[in-house]
Amino acid sequence: MRLRYLHLPELPPLEDITITFGYEPILGRACALHFIVGVNGSGKSRLLRAIAEIFLCLERGAPIPFPVTLVYDLGPGTANAFADTFSESERALAQERHTIYLHRPEQGQTLLIDLDYVPPLIREHERDWENLATADLNHLDLNEYTVRLSQQGDNISSTYLPKVLLAYTSGATLEWMQLFAPQRTSVEDDLTVTLNNLTPEQERPTQWDAFAEVKWQQEQEEVISMGEQIDLSVEYESTRASGMGIFVPPAALKLALCTAVLDQATRDFAEFTDARVCVGF
Repeated sequence: MRLRYLHLPELPPLEDITITFGYEPILGRACALHFIVGVNGSGKSRLLRAIAEIFLCLERGAPIPFPVTLVYDLGPGTANAFADTFSESERALAQERHTIYLHRPEQGQTLLIDLDYVPPLIREHERDWENLATADLNHLDLNEYTVRLSQQGDNISSTYLPKVLLAYTSGATLEWMQLFAPQRTSVEDDLTVTLNNLTPEQERPTQWDAFAEVKWQQEQEEVISMGEQIDLSVEYESTRASGMGIFVPPAALKLALCTAVLDQATRDFAEFTDARVCVGF
């Protein structure tokens, strides 16, 4: 995945923030570095948490709690977006990339548009992504956009999400840990409320025995204390941990860095060995 564009109209302490992410590869690597600079309290961490929160909400099927427009690319070949030496096979592979346009208005449902890969312009910052939110998707400028699919709602397929979302901070971790913490289901929330509201008569008294327990369970099968019938044929999801999001605490940073670079270091070493380059240490 590679971020292309982000607009946050209002997310205190941020106000009307627009970022067009650079797209140039670094030394031919499939990566890009972006730095956010600002004084303390200006919203640097809030901006990064907002990006993480967008994807975590989509994964959980929950509404994004703030208005946002986000554009990103998915698929192979993004490392060579500006390469001049594409082979035919590389060009074919590049066509598998696609561009995802995500728009959450202040009111209404989230809009997702899956586009054929939209190559970055030399003056990419001048592209008006916001117009897509109100455009007639059946009459787009086909010279610039080709719509594969569009949908509204919060139940976004994992096909349109990154495989891994890795976050790290050297600062305060509480808000990050809360963001990445497993989310309880509505059934679990209802059960917690019910248990907290039990009267002393509903709780098991001191002289409770196995016969009383059996009788109580039979009564529960007839009348559910939550006041509504539950379809027992449905397998309700337990506490949901993210299968995509990983928050790395400061103490584990070295381990995370080793994990991220080990594969590339192995490939680099193999290239040096094949070329019979002797490196002195």
